[in-house]
Amino acid sequence: NAPVNTPISIQPLDAEGRAVQLMRSWTVGMPGEYVSCIGCHENPSVTARPLQIVQRAPDTIKPPEGRDKPRTWSFLREIQPILQRRCSGCHDKDPCEEVAKCPKDKQDVFVFTMDAYPLFTRGDKPNLADFRPMEIQIKNFKDDHVGCYSKSYFYLTSPLVQMLKAGHHGVELTDTEWRRLYTWIDLNAPFWGTWTDQVEYFRMRGDRGWAGSGRSHEEQQKLLEYSHARRQYGERNFQGFWDPKNDPELDRYTYRDAERDIPKIAFEPPKKPAVKRVSAKPVQSVKPSKLRVELDAPGGRIAFRRTAPGVWMAEGELPLANWLAYEPEHRNGFIDWVGKDHYAPGTSAERHDLPVIRVSFDEAKAYAAWLSEQTGAKVRLPTEAEWEHAARAGVSGDYAWGGNMADFAKVANLSDASVENLPNQFKVFNYHLRFMGANDGEMTLGSAVKHRYGANAVGLFDMIGNVEEWCVGPSGEAVARGGAFNVLPRMATFDRRNTYFPWQRVFNVGVRLVLEPSVESAKTSCGSDCE
Repeated sequence: NAPVNTPISIQPLDAEGRAVQLMRSWTVGMPGEYVSCIGCHENPSVTARPLQIVQRAPDTIKPPEGRDKPRTWSFLREIQPILQRRCSGCHDKDPCEEVAKCPKDKQDVFVFTMDAYPLFTRGDKPNLADFRPMEIQIKNFKDDHVGCYSKSYFYLTSPLVQMLKAGHHGVELTDTEWRRLYTWIDLNAPFWGTWTDQVEYFRMRGDRGWAGSGRSHEEQQKLLEYSHARRQYGERNFQGFWDPKNDPELDRYTYRDAERDIPKIAFEPPKKPAVKRVSAKPVQSVKPSKLRVELDAPGGRIAFRRTAPGVWMAEGELPLANWLAYEPEHRNGFIDWVGKDHYAPGTSAERHDLPVIRVSFDEAKAYAAWLSEQTGAKVRLPTEAEWEHAARAGVSGDYAWGGNMADFAKVANLSDASVENLPNQFKVFNYHLRFMGANDGEMTLGSAVKHRYGANAVGLFDMIGNVEEWCVGPSGEAVARGGAFNVLPRMATFDRRNTYFPWQRVFNVGVRLVLEPSVESAKTSCGSDCE
């Protein structure tokens, strides 16, 4: 049973409350109506036969845990308190002085032009404690503003869940906090809880009108009151609009409310020290120039390098051409562009020399089993320990390029200044999800055949960057290792790991194989030096 005339979004959740699939539209039921999926997922010219599926009374939608009724989802009400409690003690300053010095208008609201965006790419410690309003102004576009959000919201764009799950200075969230964070993300990270909140904010800004340039404060107030009156008219005359006493548009949470409530929340330092995962022992004294074999595989030969006794790791990531020999209907698809009104769905990833992506962990294992049957050699996915041994290749520390962060451009395809070249509405999105201090020339995926970056000490390419790679975790779980083209270099450490459901097809995860060869069964290029 669902409330009538109310948009309902359907999201299957996992045990932790995370959406595993999103319905990108919503459904709305009229009073007394039975709503089903019939009509969208069948031939529209065919009548579906009646089926008695449910043998009991329907459930009633329940409000979130700890609430007696649903309420609007405001960043200031739901997420900022979490930041205040878990993050504000460390993330309480702007990452660079230039941001703090950006001009403010007469009402103490930060106004940024496009020239200021590089400032947000400096440093890695965003200010999550400052929830004052900040308005984003687009240079050369009169009265064109990309919303108004708090500073903390503006800074929060990051692979937040992955970072916290990997361990972030001992920070731990409660189950309720995790579920609030997941819900916020699954709702597409809203800031305003109601349209009225946003309207009220712009209405209070005397220099700008929300419903068209030039309207006075009084005119905007009348429009706002008219909007509420129309909603109540619908309730009285058409049944099933919201109860006027419980109208979600009246469930507001303003900046004034946040200024009253949030300072009362004390920062709680992590109870446990940060725990860094112990890295695998590096490989020592390997001669990569000779320990090499090639396997004749459908779609193209795959070269392997010996990285440990009995373990030969593929030199590069599996190309799409090899996967198409196994599954001709597979499509890598596109890497999407951010914004609207584009002439294409994104940048194509369909070139056959690019690494295969959007294949699940289970599918990758099935491919390895199929390739083993086709070639007579034993091929499989690497374990995490094998992968990290090969990636490090005798290097200690966190990064393949040492301590100078800009040097990654010679070693790995990661997120850098080349992201600026992607078609992007006004180039204002993902402002601090790229490293502006280097440019490797790759906007998205790079070739898995013609290697642009140098090999590591054991002769392997793209162990860090380009795409992450499926590995088998200690308990057999699906783990992606290595960082990808859209990962910041500071996050592309040797021990970076992301866990997924084994059936998930991830847009930046590909495949690297391990060969357990009988050298006689493989065509070699190292002669008598092979072991």
